Amino acid sequence: MTAPDRPWDWEAALARAPSGFDVTPADRATLDASAGSGAATYGEILPVAARGLLRWLSLGRDDVFADLGSGSGRLVFQAACETKVRRAVGVELSRDRHLAAVEGLRLLQAACPADSRPELTERIELRCEDVRTTDLADLTVVYVAATSFPPALWSTTLRRLAEAAPKLRRIVATRPLPAPWDRHFPPVGELELDMTWTRNARVHVHRTAHHR
Repeated sequence: MTAPDRPWDWEAALARAPSGFDVTPADRATLDASAGSGAATYGEILPVAARGLLRWLSLGRDDVFADLGSGSGRLVFQAACETKVRRAVGVELSRDRHLAAVEGLRLLQAACPADSRPELTERIELRCEDVRTTDLADLTVVYVAATSFPPALWSTTLRRLAEAAPKLRRIVATRPLPAPWDRHFPPVGELELDMTWTRNARVHVHRTAHHR
C-alpha cells in the first residue's frame, strides 16, 4: 500500500488496541536485566506530532523506516498508513509490547480497505528482537525514543547503526547523541514534538556522512 487510495481512519481502528504502557512485572524485570536499569520505561510520540515528523522526513518508496524500541507499534503503523515508505519496521525487545503491536496490526488489517490489505501486511514488519542484534541492513531512516535508554544501550545502538546500516540516511532521536557519535552522525537540526511524557520535547535529527 504505497499510500491509501482513499482515506480510512487507521487511528480509530486502533482504539481497542492494547497499550504499550501495560506490561507485566516479569516482562519489565526481564527488560531491565537484559538492557540495563530503566530500559523498561515507556513513552510514545503523539499521532499529530508523528504526522508532522513523517512529513518533514519526506519518506518515499525507496525508504525503509524503523522505530527501534517500537512498543505497541503505533508509529510504525502510522508510517505505513500515511507515507509512501516501502516498509515500516518495528523492533521491540519487550514480549508484552510486541504482542500488543501484533494485536494492533490485526485490528488494523481488519479495518483496512480489503483491496489494500495485502499491501499493508507486506509493508509492516514487527520484530520481537534486540536493537543490538537485529538486522539493520535495509534501514534508511530510524526513530529512537531513547530518552530513558541506559547509556550503554544507547551507545551500543549508535555503534550498530554506524557499522551495520549502510543505507541509513537519517537518525531521529529523543536524546542527544553522545561522543563520538555526535560527530560520526552530523546534526541536521532539532524539532519540538509532543510526546506522552511531555509537550514540546526536543528531538534531534542527524544524517549519515554520505547523505546530505
